[in-house]
Amino acid sequence: MYGEPLSVSILEVKRCFVLSDKVKGCAGRDQSRFRHCVDEQKVLVGQMSEQQLDHDLPAVGPRSRVDDYNQRSWIHDTVSVDATQIFAGAGELPVHLTLGTVRQVAAKIARNLANIPPCRGKSAIPGIISMAPVITSERLLSVIALPTNDPYPPQNPSIRWHLDDGSMRAIGLAMARNDTLSAYIGASPTRPARS
Repeated sequence: MYGEPLSVSILEVKRCFVLSDKVKGCAGRDQSRFRHCVDEQKVLVGQMSEQQLDHDLPAVGPRSRVDDYNQRSWIHDTVSVDATQIFAGAGELPVHLTLGTVRQVAAKIARNLANIPPCRGKSAIPGIISMAPVITSERLLSVIALPTNDPYPPQNPSIRWHLDDGSMRAIGLAMARNDTLSAYIGASPTRPARS
């Protein structure tokens, strides 16, 4: 998608996280209006200081996302939906439907969408599918991936990446027939961030 992996700044990764959260408010629009809303939010996020961005990066349980992200080196590349997992129970979806690779999860969600109780994920995924062309064209709407076991163990041996952000985007994009996901990949100081 983007050629060779590109080294990126931590500031760009933080902007990705914050922009991805802010564009949830753009949902329910047609592609043209959604693109316009994304562009407006991108300008606002681009004007935020690093301290303001850090304020919008929530902790994950006891783990400080800010501290974790700051210690990593980052690249922008793609990850395969066949080698990536999401958080179990992401988007308030039933846990058993969110286990496995992104492709497996997308297939389970597609088969069971009508039977899933109302939740954040169920309402978000159809909009993500319809906005897939816009989402995949905006680098700052990439997912954020970490190597498995750093800190999340793989759910099966074929999984190399755990999504720290973008689980619903990943499911929706896989359901829209994307085999790879544009990703910011964070390496710990002792493990390389090679896709």
